[in-house]
Amino acid sequence: MNLARWAPISLLLMLIGAGGLLPGCASKPADPPAAQPSATADPFDAGAKRPPTPQTLYSLAQILASQGRDAECASVLAQSIRQNPKFLPAYCDLAELHLRHGQVQQAMQTLLAALKVAPKDPRLVNNLGMCFILKKDPKAALPLFTRAAALAPAEPRYRANMAMALGLLGRYDESLAVYLQVVNECDAHHNVGVLCRTSGNESRASLQFARSAALASANNPPPAKRPTLPSAQPSPALAPAASVPSSPPPATMPVIHMHVDTSAK
Repeated sequence: MNLARWAPISLLLMLIGAGGLLPGCASKPADPPAAQPSATADPFDAGAKRPPTPQTLYSLAQILASQGRDAECASVLAQSIRQNPKFLPAYCDLAELHLRHGQVQQAMQTLLAALKVAPKDPRLVNNLGMCFILKKDPKAALPLFTRAAALAPAEPRYRANMAMALGLLGRYDESLAVYLQVVNECDAHHNVGVLCRTSGNESRASLQFARSAALASANNPPPAKRPTLPSAQPSPALAPAASVPSSPPPATMPVIHMHVDTSAK
């Protein structure tokens, strides 16, 4: 869609609708004959009279969001929801927009309205759980993540959020067990360590980090040193080769992520 054409076309339609095209000041012309339907009518003229579709409004909202025009984006998304309450991507994007501005309560209201339309949509259930996490209420978030995971068992992000909520509640063993379903053992222990530290349990965090480091070392052992072979005296014209470390530095450990699902259905 060529957005550069929207403004002049919209303005032209507004002028026509408001009687903005005035006749000349000579004698009043006779009324034109009633227009007859034509097989060769311009399809653009017919399309211009139709209201924008939800997908059109949604695409416009995405463009506005990419330009940082959040207030206009929110207005377009709200219009899309009013015109088609069953268009779920608009709810998800509007809730995300509220969260970006720290408006957690407004995001929750948007998601609750969407859940009245689609109570079994796992994206909406998961994102409502994330709102409770942002409100520092993992107890309320956990059943929502659990439900989202049950509704979409093939989606690992919902189970990862479930593990996060368990860890924030101090249920570290259960958190680890769920993490092991979606990430490797090394990362699972590291994530639980992050949650322990977040909850103020530094001693348990240290144990988890140590276990993660041991697994990383076991999975990536340093290369064995090769025996040194005798060599001829190097030529004085050649500089000695730069020393190379026997093993690469340890990789940066992964960090825990919270997942908000904004994918369009």
